[in-house]
Parts: sequence; C-alpha cells; structure tokens
Amino acid sequence: MKLLRRHFLYLAASAAVLPVAAHVARAQAYPARAVRVIVPFAPGGLTDVFARLAAQKLTEHFGRQFYVENISGGSGNIGTGQAARSAPDGYTLLFAYTSHVVNPSVFAKIPYHPIKDFAPVTLAVGSATVLSVNPSLPAGTVKELVALIRANPGKYNIASPGAGTTTLLTGEQFRTSLALDVAQVPFSGAGPAIASVIAGHTQIMFSAVASAAAQIKAGQLRPLAVTGKTRSAMLPEVPTTTEAGYPDIEGDGWVGVLVPAGTPKEIITSLHHEMVRIIALPDVKERLPTLGFEPIGNTPEEFEAQIKTEIDSRSVPIVFVNVADPISQGFVSSLARPGGNVTGFTSLEFSMGGKWIEVLKEISPSLARASIIFNPPTAPYFDSFMRSMEAAASSLAVKLVVTPVAGPGDIERAIAATKSETNAGLVVVPSAFVTIHREFIIAQAARHRLPAIYGFDYYAASGGLIAYGIDVRDMYARAARYVSL
Repeated sequence: MKLLRRHFLYLAASAAVLPVAAHVARAQAYPARAVRVIVPFAPGGLTDVFARLAAQKLTEHFGRQFYVENISGGSGNIGTGQAARSAPDGYTLLFAYTSHVVNPSVFAKIPYHPIKDFAPVTLAVGSATVLSVNPSLPAGTVKELVALIRANPGKYNIASPGAGTTTLLTGEQFRTSLALDVAQVPFSGAGPAIASVIAGHTQIMFSAVASAAAQIKAGQLRPLAVTGKTRSAMLPEVPTTTEAGYPDIEGDGWVGVLVPAGTPKEIITSLHHEMVRIIALPDVKERLPTLGFEPIGNTPEEFEAQIKTEIDSRSVPIVFVNVADPISQGFVSSLARPGGNVTGFTSLEFSMGGKWIEVLKEISPSLARASIIFNPPTAPYFDSFMRSMEAAASSLAVKLVVTPVAGPGDIERAIAATKSETNAGLVVVPSAFVTIHREFIIAQAARHRLPAIYGFDYYAASGGLIAYGIDVRDMYARAARYVSL
C-alpha cells in the first residue's frame, strides 16, 4: 500500500513538473528556424537602422537567421497590421517606432490594436529629432528659416516620414506654434523623405538624428537644431531647439520590440534578456550614440505601461470651433464630451474626410446637409477625401452637395446657397486655393452663421477653425478660450 501511495505521489509530482519542463524545453529549443523581423517602414530610416543592427546580433547569439523585412505604407500601419496577424510563436518580431502609439489617434481606422494585439519585449532605444534643410536654402539657423518661410508664404514644404510619426507631429508643432504657411508632405518612411529634401523637391524636414546623420555628415543636408534637453552626441555642433530660441519645439522618438499577443512568456523573456544584453555590448554601446540612439532596454512591464501612457499623452486632441465662440453663437451647447474633447484625426490623411462629417454632425446634431467646397485644380486628392466623407454621410443620413469653386464670387454664392437650406453645414477641403482665400471663406461662413469645418489649423489665427496641440496639455492651453476646464 505504501508503495502504491508513493508511486501515486511520484506521478502527481511529475505531472506538476511537466508544464514547467515543457516551457523550459520550448525556451531552450527557440528558435528552431529563421525569425522574421518586421520593420513597418522603408529601408534607411531610424527603425530600419536599429533593427538591422539588432537582427545581426540576435542571429549571432541564437545561431538562427533573424532577417529584416520592410513592409512600409500607411505610416507603419500596414507592416504593424501584418505583425499583429502573425502566429504568436516567437517567429515574428515587430520593431516599432513611436508612431505605434500615435497612429491610433491620427487615423480613422488602423488594422491592429496597439495594446491588445501585441506583447511588449522592450523599449530598446530612444532618439532625438533634427531639423534640417536642403543646403541650397538660404537659412543657417532656425530663426533664419522662420523668417524665410514668413517672407515666402506657401512656397516651402516640410518632408515627413509619414502621417502619425513623431517627426511629423514635431513639424506640425513647428508650423502651428509659429503660424507658418508651410505644408507637410508625408512619405512612406524617412529614407524617401530624406531623398526628397536632398533632391530639392521638398526643402525642410524633421527626422530622427539616426536617419539623417550620414547625409548631414556628407553635406547633403544642413542641420539647424535638434530636439531634446541636450545636444546630440552625434551632432555636437548642432544647437538644441532651446538654444536656438524655440524651447517649445519638442519631439523625441523611440524604437521598441514587440511580438504578437499570445507569444509564450518564456520566449518573450528570452528575447528581452538578449535585447538588453545586445544594447549593453561594448561595440553596440559605442556605436549607438554615433547613430543618434540612446540605449534604454526597459522591461516588458515597463514598456507596456509606457505604451498605455503615451497613447493618452501623444494623441492629437482637436477642438473644432467656428468664428469666435461656437457656444455663444448657438452652434453647440458644449465642446465637452465623455472622455474629453474631440480626438482622433488631423487634416493630413485623406481617410479623415469621414471624421469631418462626424464632427460636423456632433457640433450640429440636426445637420441634414453638408456643402463640400473645393477647388479642383488645387485639390487633386479630392476623390480620396470624398469617398471617406460619403461613407460617413450615408451612415449619418447627411446629404452631401459638392460645389467646385474658382473664385470669391463662387465661394460667396456657394455659402449663401448652403445657408438657404435647412440644417446645413459647410466643409471646406484644404488646398492652395483655399489657403489664399481662407479669410474670405471664414468671413462669409461667419456672416451666414454656418457651422463649418475647415482644413488647416492656421485658420485659427485668422478667426477660424481649430485649436489643437502636440499633446493634451498643449491642446487645452490653445483651446482655453473656447472650453471651460
């Protein structure tokens, strides 16, 4: 009997150990084949540079190939979506950029959930942002650049690695805080954006130091300032934005490693330990500053907490306002809504057209008709914009009336016709034409007391449309005259 009981206890103990042994065996066997490293941007950018460095070291350590696959597009959304849909077996890694926490509030819809679809491994490195220009531009300092833009409104463009990226938001902060008439041109990654500035197609750009360092050292780009509290170790001669006289211009980024949600914990632990070890290697530690990186290597738990925090703080809250105070004008009883003010989109993506209709309906609940004013020669992207607006209008039972305009007379007639309809509102599609006539458009909409959505935030400077900021605090500061906090 004692032998039977002893045998039973032995089996029970063995059964308890089996799951642990299986986990250990799985961790020891990982990886048994090549591992895909998804970089959701074009080659040559910040994320790609670090991912290739890390992939080489991971390959050397594990004895299996860690290969980089660039899946660019949608400001990182396409590649990130593919990573989210990959098997949670440790054979797909995502090297994510700061846009991972920005995109959910910039795009109407993204193919992944930044928290639920991923398990964090580590926030590996941070990077400052550098403002640089084409060397032919007659500006050697930030102040000279600002003066040049103001002397030539609408002439210059800012190249961006893509909508939703930290560098784009830094560019928006630069543009809006100084009320500069300069447009942003989003590309599929830092590499194409840098190439555009070097070629002179665009003249200005904000990029990660790591992305543009080689071109700066080669004299193909002229750096004017770096964000951050201290100068970059890679560009020690370049002043900070604070030193340049613009302390409010900020925009540091990071690169982190994630895996699909459900990836075994022991594999995450193994990857985390190895990434932290790689960052601390003498040759890597020496090389990172030369690439514009600062080593971080936090824990999965710390990275997860930071992602949640940054999704809140890096969202781009937007308060839509009409001329003066929309509450006193009777357009809306309050700009407040559960969970905060209107958030989640900018005028920088064509897919945002539908959001404009949703907001117009929100500030004017009785809205039944929206007049869409645009100038065909200067709005080549209008069809993409319109498809998004039509989808939203259909679901909200709002009739859209498209009105092409070619001059002030057309604008005045279109707005007057809109006002003659019951429960009508106005949507003004951004373009160079609209920029020229923006004050006239705003004045006409105000005269007819029309709830209106315009395209660019600088309308606020001439009594128009929106106040928004780079983060929640900044936005509330800008919107304080409209919203009682």
